[in-house]
Amino acid sequence: MPGLTGVQQIAANSDHTCAVTGAGDVWCWGGNTNGQLGDGTTTPHATPMRVATIANATEILAGAAHTCARITDGTMRCWGSNTNGELGNGGVVQQLDPITVLAVNDAAQIGGEAATPARAERRNGGVLGMQLLRRARQRA
Repeated sequence: MPGLTGVQQIAANSDHTCAVTGAGDVWCWGGNTNGQLGDGTTTPHATPMRVATIANATEILAGAAHTCARITDGTMRCWGSNTNGELGNGGVVQQLDPITVLAVNDAAQIGGEAATPARAERRNGGVLGMQLLRRARQRA
């Protein structure tokens, strides 16, 4: 991709793609119906746009209509569709800008499938699914 250098990882889904650079920046392009590009809009972009509010990212996950990034400090930031609690903030409202995932401060790896919520594989070996956070918050 012209203008995008130092790429360490690329994550793609059916209509959007994101990349993490060695500098920890996140760049996304493609469809943006649910804000999955993280630029505060729902406008699609044919060329990479830097997700301005993300720094020190080490890993990226592109879901069907959401995106998550793991940050070097073990936290996660997610944005886009949240219909099924994909973003891990305890709600179901889409987010056009990255938000911090609740209760995750020790993520060692992130994962997930196309249309399912992300999950954080924790440094202690446990796994935390974003839907579990939503259910716990609903009960509180």
